[in-house]
This record gives sequence, structure tokens and C-alpha cells, in this order.
Amino acid sequence: VRDLVALAHRSHRPFGRLPDQTWRDIDAAIEKTALAPLANRRYSELSGGQRQRAILAQALSQKPDVLLLDEPTRGLDVRVEHDFLDLLTTLNVAEELTILLVTHTLAIPLNVTAKIFLVVEGTVLTTTPAELAGTDKLEQIYGMPFVHGESDGVRWVAPRRTR
Repeated sequence: VRDLVALAHRSHRPFGRLPDQTWRDIDAAIEKTALAPLANRRYSELSGGQRQRAILAQALSQKPDVLLLDEPTRGLDVRVEHDFLDLLTTLNVAEELTILLVTHTLAIPLNVTAKIFLVVEGTVLTTTPAELAGTDKLEQIYGMPFVHGESDGVRWVAPRRTR
């Protein structure tokens, strides 16, 4: 895991030693993603959620201003997805890190984002979670009925069965 995270820095120094500060940044990123106990483990031995956190640590070690994630929860079970999204929320708030997350799962943007960008037939539409969950905007966009709900502060939407 530690070598994987360090790999992002090797392109800048392919044959040289990494500076001590870079190793501190690497270790800090591993710590932030709760991978410190697994730092010496092989990537191939990690679970899917641990692999996602290792890749996230690699990005974080470079101290980005913006983090772009494409389907980061794909293939994760419900509990691991929840924990991963909590980690992203913590990074967004505590580190003031801007995160642009691409997903096909409607529940994710409804519950963990401040702003939603929908790409519909090449056009980008902007909305908020409250607006998307509380209006007929999805029906207008997709041309099909949706059911909306909220329970204990968790919003959800789903296509309404028509049969």
C-alpha cells in the first residue's frame, strides 16, 4: 500500500530517493484513509473497499485542490460504500477539499453533495439535492415517473413501476 501511494510521486523522481517530506505526506494520506494497519500489505491482498481507499490515499498524498472521482463506489457493498462516502464527506469538510464525483447512483448525490450536475443529451443541468428529490425534475429529464421519499434525513428517489 505504501509503495502504491508513493508511486504517484515516482514520476517526478524516477531514479532518486523521495524527500522525507514526501514520505510524511504519503504516511499522512495513508492515515487519513485508515490504511495505516495495512501500509505494508500487498495491494492484491486488499478488499475492494481497501483498494479504493489506497487509490484515494495516492491522490491525497499529492495534496490536490480538487479531487475527481469516477464511480468510486462501484462494486462496493452497502457498508463499505457508506464508510467510503463518510470519508469523502469528512475530507470535503475538514480538509476543505473540493470533490467532483461521477456516479450513476441517485442516492449518492442526494445525500452527500451540495450541488448536482446532470448531463442530459450533452447538456449540463445544475440542481441541488433538495430540488432534485423534492420536485418533478427527474420526471422532466428522464421522461418517466419517479417516487420520492425521505426518512431520518436520508433522501431517496426511484423510478416508479408503470406495470
